[in-house]
Amino acid sequence: MKNTFILFLTGALCIVLFAEADSAANAPVKRPIIVCSTTQIADFTRQVAGDRCDVKSILAPGADPHTYMPTPQDAKIVLTADLTFHNGLHLEGKSWMATLARDANKPLVTCTDGVRLIDIEEGDQKIADPHAWFSPRNAAVYVNNIVKAMIDLDPQGKATYSARAKLFLQQLRVLDAWIREQVNQI
Repeated sequence: MKNTFILFLTGALCIVLFAEADSAANAPVKRPIIVCSTTQIADFTRQVAGDRCDVKSILAPGADPHTYMPTPQDAKIVLTADLTFHNGLHLEGKSWMATLARDANKPLVTCTDGVRLIDIEEGDQKIADPHAWFSPRNAAVYVNNIVKAMIDLDPQGKATYSARAKLFLQQLRVLDAWIREQVNQI
């Protein structure tokens, strides 16, 4: 009788453990949420992330990041983020994205870290052009900053992020070569 009870208890425990393991295996995987300041950065991030992450942009296409004023809805979006990206170089006027990320206590990556600055004249002074992605070589710096941050956030996705970034960087090299060839023909 005692052996039958122990056998019954062991069987019941196995059923419970297998049922929990099965439900954990079938549970939906939470995709990291990435919130970007601009559509350009969101596009670069989607190229790296693929479908492993949910990528959102605060700005809509055509919106001006220099004069944008964040809304309460923007703050709510940033609160859901696991990671945030912004351009930097004062593209986001009055550092609105940095403020949103800081207020939500979210990590913020500056995509322009390490770009080759292009100075533009504004009045009697020179300033760094914040539209650094116009150069495919600088766009590659953005992508490298994005892939590093993505791997730090989601190490299990390293192979995916690295492969997708490698492909996108190759496309940027081809674009850069094509642009140089076209300019040399002028």
